[in-house]
Amino acid sequence: MGMMLHELSAADASSFIVTKDSSKKSKSKNALKEDVGTHIKHSLEDCASLSKAIGELQVELAAMQKNLYTKVEALIDNKKPFKKASKVELEESTRVLSHLSTELRAQVSSVHKLKAEINESACLKQEERTT
Repeated sequence: MGMMLHELSAADASSFIVTKDSSKKSKSKNALKEDVGTHIKHSLEDCASLSKAIGELQVELAAMQKNLYTKVEALIDNKKPFKKASKVELEESTRVLSHLSTELRAQVSSVHKLKAEINESACLKQEERTT
């Protein structure tokens, strides 16, 4: 349980000294606005890409849901593939479905966290809708 301490040479110690990076200069307000604009543009492009991917994913999810509904009916009626499935196959199905649920919940959580992060920013938070 003892900890071993090693002596640092002068060369090693100098690498731990924190110095101010003089190459960074303070940006003007307009330069910062340009940076924000650039990042908003990239975020909009990423949102468009994600929306497209989500549309494709919705089609795949609908097919997955249809397949799972079919499997539930087969499980309830004790039909193929469950009627003759081995314990190993059933355990593997349970593992795959558990992983699927975990991953789907993580995706939903990720989107909620991103929205919350945006709403924490004074300049980026979503305006309240008035109807």
